[in-house]
Amino acid sequence: MKKKLNSEDQKHLVRFLRDLIGIPSLPRQEKNVIDRIGEEMSKIGFDDVYVDSVGNIIGKIGDGNKKLLFESHVDTVGIGDIARWDYHPFIGKVEDGFIYGRGASDDKQGIASMVYGMKHLMQSDLELDGTIYVVGVVQEEDCNGGAMEHVCNHIHPDGIILGEATNLGINRGQRGRTEMMVTVKGKSAHAANPHQGINAVYHASKIISKIESLNDSFPVQDFLGKATVAVTRMIADPDSTNTIPDICQFTVDRRLVLGETEEKCLGELTKILQDEGVEGNVEILEYVALSYTGFKIQLKEFFSAWELPINHDLVKVASSGLEESFGKKPRIGKWSFSTDGVITMGKLGIPTIGFAPGDEQDAHSLNDKVNINDLYKAAVGYAHIAKSYYNKND
Repeated sequence: MKKKLNSEDQKHLVRFLRDLIGIPSLPRQEKNVIDRIGEEMSKIGFDDVYVDSVGNIIGKIGDGNKKLLFESHVDTVGIGDIARWDYHPFIGKVEDGFIYGRGASDDKQGIASMVYGMKHLMQSDLELDGTIYVVGVVQEEDCNGGAMEHVCNHIHPDGIILGEATNLGINRGQRGRTEMMVTVKGKSAHAANPHQGINAVYHASKIISKIESLNDSFPVQDFLGKATVAVTRMIADPDSTNTIPDICQFTVDRRLVLGETEEKCLGELTKILQDEGVEGNVEILEYVALSYTGFKIQLKEFFSAWELPINHDLVKVASSGLEESFGKKPRIGKWSFSTDGVITMGKLGIPTIGFAPGDEQDAHSLNDKVNINDLYKAAVGYAHIAKSYYNKND
């Protein structure tokens, strides 16, 4: 198999990614970008291309028993104030060897290079005894893994390669996360007579201070690092500037290491309420939303940490394939942010790793970009991973 894309495929890959960046695709608004990906898959010659009931785009190559699935999400976060961008977020500006725009590093670069990686594989005429799927999933930014779980339950892949940014290294794990809501109760009164009420915001501020101090006692693990907690949003009720609030609610982002459970996370915050003598409760939030096709996705927002052992076959075959492609061993590490791996590996136990162009630090930023040469390398890398995977699993 050649170790470089031909010049025509390089041009088409850049054009394809620029097209994808040019199509806004907020969660639950991905139909147009899904259609564009399906068009490219069909043009390239995937054996089957279809959209499932959730709205995910699925391209299939081959028809063997062993199933390897390449996945990237196709939705993005918003752009914020467009005046703060150096380059228009929906043009896909090419400058100094980079493509700029929303989704260039999270996560449209993944699906674009995967599609052309499979074209490179098909051009090699290798006989692979298995089935390859390339999947563009929806609603990842809203809720990690909700749409991907549907894919896995229908395809039942044996291994998964996530297209989240890894700077061409292999990532084999991440911390988990949960979103919790803390409700603190007080007693309303007119703000002119604060002594007649119990200010829920004051009580909440005491609780928040104690929550921040939890970071000092959280566990640290060799590979995944440290568990963390942060308060991220607060609201008070009644919504009046001259009323003592009787309800204050705030959300808590908790990042998890291996072995941390729902009960542990809820218990930590509930104990603070009890120790401070504050009336209130803690709950894990639930995500409920319709996809652009009208499919209802519903799940509790607790996502376990996961780590694929460094000596697992999927890590070994991917590393071998990339070494053949790049001429050197790839870096092996982890993500600091969350991915669909919380479902594929964390919940379902399907061996999962990540490999993609792009720098994690550029994701969600005003400097969202990807190196064009890395885009080419990733495409060839995906082809070599597939080759290595099926050679290993003959």
